[in-house]
Amino acid sequence: INECDTKLAKCPQNSECHNTIGSYACSCNKGFRPENSNCVPMLAEVQTTQVSDQKKQSSCDQMGKKEQFIYCTFKNDCDKKSDCIYDLHSRNYTCKCWPGYFGNGFKCYSWNFC
Repeated sequence: INECDTKLAKCPQNSECHNTIGSYACSCNKGFRPENSNCVPMLAEVQTTQVSDQKKQSSCDQMGKKEQFIYCTFKNDCDKKSDCIYDLHSRNYTCKCWPGYFGNGFKCYSWNFC
């Protein structure tokens, strides 16, 4: 079944649906980047960063190169205060804490300790 051709796919505004084996994935359109399960305009350059498990996070520039990382649409172990990012090439996912939170993505903690 191609979820992208049905109403099963729930991709955010400014994104494109990609059919995968048994599921689907969403990627942000040119000029947009993933943030908090949405696709937001790219305002500045985003540098490639490394996470503890050595998987690369997204890399894009202001000119709007196509993202190679997209949001997960399947059950995963990411913290509820993080985004699950799926790599189409390696077919693996990693978790990234939302802005204002820190951690490895599987556990995210607030910077606000009050």
